[in-house]
Amino acid sequence: MMTDKEHPIVSDYLSRLQAEATLRLPADRAGELLDDIRDHLRQRIAEGATEADVRNAVDKLGTPTELVDEAGGSRPGPYAGPPPPAPDNRREMVALALLVLSVVTSIVFPVAGLLLIAGLVLTLVSARWNGADKALAAVVYTILGMPLLVLGGLMAVTTSAATVCSEEGVGAGTVARQVCSSTGTSAPPWLLIPIALVFLAIHVYTAVRLYRHAGVPAHT
Repeated sequence: MMTDKEHPIVSDYLSRLQAEATLRLPADRAGELLDDIRDHLRQRIAEGATEADVRNAVDKLGTPTELVDEAGGSRPGPYAGPPPPAPDNRREMVALALLVLSVVTSIVFPVAGLLLIAGLVLTLVSARWNGADKALAAVVYTILGMPLLVLGGLMAVTTSAATVCSEEGVGAGTVARQVCSSTGTSAPPWLLIPIALVFLAIHVYTAVRLYRHAGVPAHT
């Protein structure tokens, strides 16, 4: 029987088995397999055995890969190559930033206008946004791109009412009095609240959609 001092062939075989088992088996199962094979070789190889005897005993066990396969070791999947590069959507991100800034700075019309034009140009040449995305961006940021002006116009419409005044005399020798009456319609001011919420929801939806679609593969 082989002594505690392992033969170099046995040591090399056990090292390769340990590496294979550690990679493909749970830690406890790998250690158990290694101990079993070491004990088996100690029983099979007599003390003073020749190199040919040692190699023959090792060869009968099979390769470390075969032993790990028999122990239920998982095989690594095929190499799928390097991970795909991150999408180069910098153009879309810049376009979206310009469009949003055009809304934020709408009170400063010249600045907002330049931002809007630059953002729309980058949007139209985008290879990642489809036609629906581009049309939505153009409509929302062009027609609804100046929120203060839009809301101000709505406020003027909802509160518009004409006042007509006339003088009436009560009788002879009396002082005429002025009578005023309002014509037209005036919508309640609270009506602007749901309009503003709808306006905000449209802008948020558009920005989120453009942001998400900026990560899809480029259209060829």
